[in-house]
Formats: sequence, C-alpha cells, structure tokens
Amino acid sequence: MINSLALELLPVHGKEDQRLRVMVDGKPLLSMFETYESRFTDTIAGAYTDWLTVGDLKLRMLSSGERFMPLACDCGEWECWFVTGAVHISNGFVSWHQWRNPYRDKQVKPTNEHWCYKDFPSIVFEESQYRATIADAIAAL
Repeated sequence: MINSLALELLPVHGKEDQRLRVMVDGKPLLSMFETYESRFTDTIAGAYTDWLTVGDLKLRMLSSGERFMPLACDCGEWECWFVTGAVHISNGFVSWHQWRNPYRDKQVKPTNEHWCYKDFPSIVFEESQYRATIADAIAAL
C-alpha cells in the first residue's frame, strides 16, 4: 500500500520551536501509535505530542539511513520518551520503518511484558510526493 504524507504546522512561540504534525493518509501518526500501543496498556497508549522539527525535515528525512523523531512525550520533555523511525529511499519510494521507543521497549511491570514496535507497519510514500510535501513545509516556515 502506498501512503500519502501531509505535514501540518503547529502554533508555537518562536520559529526555532516550530513543530509539525505528521499526517499519514489523512490520519495523525500519533493516533496510529495510540491504537498500536493500546495492545500494551490502557492508560498511557499514545501519550505523545507531535515533535517533528525543521531540523529533522532538512537533515534527516531526505537521506536514506537516517532516523527521525516525529513524536515525543506529552509532558513536554522530549527526553522523557519518544518515538523514532528510520528513513529508507529506493527506486522512487520512501519507507519509514524500524520504529523505536527506547524507554517503552523495556520490561513493563508487573506483567513482565515488553513493548515491541517490530509489528508497527512500515509506511511507504512515492518519493516525488514525499519530497514535494517536505519542500512545501520548509517553504512555509
């Protein structure tokens, strides 16, 4: 399945704090993680805020092999916990995959279960639409 990407600028106090909401097929990436994580908990699933930065757009999302951070903890401290994904570009397509949350993939007590993101689906875009969406977001800043 080929997905479509949209990036929505979020209101902030200063340009250096600009963040973007990632939309995949018209749906927030955050809600996709909330649905996925609900298999592990009924209390903190999807407890993130949109955190994609201009730096990620310019430095990480246009090169294969880079990792980017679209979501961070909803407490406002991105170091608290966060989600990263890997970018892979090949043959006219861009794939986001290898999703990780280094804090949530540890053992959950008291159930002794591990949160695992290996089953979170890869997201695939046509490279031309992907690059155009990123260019438009950068120009809007």
